[in-house]
Amino acid sequence: MLGILFFQTIANAEVDFVVKIPSSKDSLRLSFASCHDFPGKYSIPTNDAGVGVPFNWDLIIDREPFAFIWGGDIIYGDFPKEMQYMPYPLTVFLPDMPIFTKPFVAASGEKLNHMYQSLKKDPGYAKLEQTLGGIGSQRVLGTWDDHDFGLNDADKTLSIRDESKEAFLNFFDAKSNDPRRFRDGVYSSTLFIDENGDESKSVLVIALDLRYNKDPYSVKNGDFLGEKQWKWLEETLSQSKARSHVFISSLQLLSQGKEAVTECWSDFPDKRERILKLIHDMKVKAPIIISGDVHYAEVMAANCGFSDNDDDDKDGIISNNLVGETSTIVELTTSGLTHSWANGMGSFSEEMKRISALALEIFQTIFIW
Repeated sequence: MLGILFFQTIANAEVDFVVKIPSSKDSLRLSFASCHDFPGKYSIPTNDAGVGVPFNWDLIIDREPFAFIWGGDIIYGDFPKEMQYMPYPLTVFLPDMPIFTKPFVAASGEKLNHMYQSLKKDPGYAKLEQTLGGIGSQRVLGTWDDHDFGLNDADKTLSIRDESKEAFLNFFDAKSNDPRRFRDGVYSSTLFIDENGDESKSVLVIALDLRYNKDPYSVKNGDFLGEKQWKWLEETLSQSKARSHVFISSLQLLSQGKEAVTECWSDFPDKRERILKLIHDMKVKAPIIISGDVHYAEVMAANCGFSDNDDDDKDGIISNNLVGETSTIVELTTSGLTHSWANGMGSFSEEMKRISALALEIFQTIFIW
């Protein structure tokens, strides 16, 4: 029997939600995805059809995940309505390469709500929700990124951020006493644990919010989370006894410097080091980062610790010359669900060539134990 409670305390760990796993299950499959363009009035224009391509949700349902987790960009509320493309025969060499686009336009709360509710009414997505227990099961969860927050690369100055938050929480059927309704953002923690309390079968999913309190990039030493979310994160991790910890970060954490092709934690390097140091210092068990945003898939890993070489300071907590205890962090980037750099997103850059085209339009499925 599945159960869910608010502010439940299990194994001395206060979390927002608890989902109990039947003891008969010897593995837990969590599916993740991001960057989803729902076809319709507001969809991303394409070179041929002019509307988005619907995603086949049976591809996820058939894998029988125990939960499905959004990594951001559930919808594209800010996308420009018009694009112009290369004329034929140049399209043979540069397919789907836009030569002109109108600027991104901030969404309204009404537009975001319309798009979210249209997605909920989609038969395929509705089937996924029902398969995972329906309203209140907490087996469909996640966070947002910029396009579903309301504007490309948006931050805390977005005027509709509270309207956007309301539309987001309504999409997830959040109740009136949902802890996220009383927070400065949509961050949350969900503990998946064996119904008999077996901690060897427990996973804590921490959905971070990198938009509601994000500083503009013009701010020196800016922040993604805000101090309230940092405090919440530290308290949540300090009390956790989960076997594995999954962090949902809409932006990539481990990529940096020339490797980064879009927004990432390295844009605020002090905060990137802060979260890596937090995970390392608190000895977080089996940390896995799930990111989205970039429209390609990638697997990264890093050893975290402290360097004995002053020249490595520029690399922060990640270094090739570590002393003392180290910890390994794995990051899986899963993007995009309906569009990617391999299909309708332009030609490859040099950085993109390191990614296999076969991995560009998939979602990752993780076996936690």
